Amino acid sequence: MREIQIENRNFTTAISAISFGVGFWTGPVGFTPMLVLPYTQYQNKKEVDLIQSEYESNYCK
Repeated sequence: MREIQIENRNFTTAISAISFGVGFWTGPVGFTPMLVLPYTQYQNKKEVDLIQSEYESNYCK
């Protein structure tokens, strides 16, 4: 789960930096990549929830 969290943080930082850079050059249209972040956060949350439930079923009896 930690690995996914670190990947998620790096991806979020990269998208934010690119969005702000493009946004300042092209105007409000450049901020549209920020719409990608909630979707990727949701995908990663589902994956982490699956890992956590497997761990709990195996080790937390």
